[in-house]
Amino acid sequence: MIKVRNFNKLLEDLQRIFESQSIEFLSPQLDISTRWNSTFLMINKMIQIKVQANMLITQHSNEFTNIHFDDNDWKNLNKLVSVLSPFYSATLTLSSSIYSIIGDLCLTFWTLIQHLQYEILVNQIQYLLADSILQKLNEY
Repeated sequence: MIKVRNFNKLLEDLQRIFESQSIEFLSPQLDISTRWNSTFLMINKMIQIKVQANMLITQHSNEFTNIHFDDNDWKNLNKLVSVLSPFYSATLTLSSSIYSIIGDLCLTFWTLIQHLQYEILVNQIQYLLADSILQKLNEY
């Protein structure tokens, strides 16, 4: 119960930060292991509220003793989003089709594999993530 109260207080303080900046409130997104794309959506939302999240962490430094995002952390989150973004788009495309056909699925898989191969060749930091996803796709 204490965590819930703390969460609600932190959420209220985050909302106040947005209000003080005259910006529409964007609530953080939670990662839910059973939902497609939830990790992507959580990280993407965190990037969108980077300034406000850093302000909240600073205001509550006693509660966030082990949490501090430096520039390198934010760069890595952005790189992670660049790897996961096509998967989000593919999921939306395939799930929005009333009658998905095998051609759509094959083209989507091919596009994702091309994206991962590019990430592996060009972006060293994303290599491990892209390579592990590519290995899993190749199993299918």
